[in-house]
Amino acid sequence: RSKRFEMLVSAMLDSSRYLVLNPGFLLGLMERYHISLTEVGFDTCVVAPAKYSTSSGAILDRGTVLRALKGIVLAHPALCVQIGGSHDKKPYFARLPRIDLNDVLNYTTDVTESVEQVVNAELQRPFSRSTTKPLWRVTVRSDNVVVFAWHHSIADGGCAHSFHAAFLTALNTKPEAGDAD
Repeated sequence: RSKRFEMLVSAMLDSSRYLVLNPGFLLGLMERYHISLTEVGFDTCVVAPAKYSTSSGAILDRGTVLRALKGIVLAHPALCVQIGGSHDKKPYFARLPRIDLNDVLNYTTDVTESVEQVVNAELQRPFSRSTTKPLWRVTVRSDNVVVFAWHHSIADGGCAHSFHAAFLTALNTKPEAGDAD
């Protein structure tokens, strides 16, 4: 088995905003392919929107979304990486030392754009290799539309359902005592 499948996420809270994570794992052929496409100007972003609802009509608030994202990041190592290497032939996934969830969450009350327009905007927005941000982001609108965008090197389109299922589970999980948003 490859090292990347044997990695375990070990994380601890550095503060209420940052997750501190362990470093690095290797890339497979498809990951290198999508990174190469990015290098020549073809960003490979995958985007999946979903509409969330409750019987009470509650609106997703920023704190609830951050708590749910924290749980998902702790459970899924692919959400904790950036592309390492100096644009050479041997890129690798570098475990980010910390993730500020506020950097990946765009929470907006502006619902004037259609969901299709939001998706198209995400497809046009590249992921940078020269950053401390992970290779994904989430837009949450006040109409409970959640748009998850990620670099194709960390997951394929089939993972859209997995993300939204994990997000729904995290939203429906009661916060633990002392869990800061």
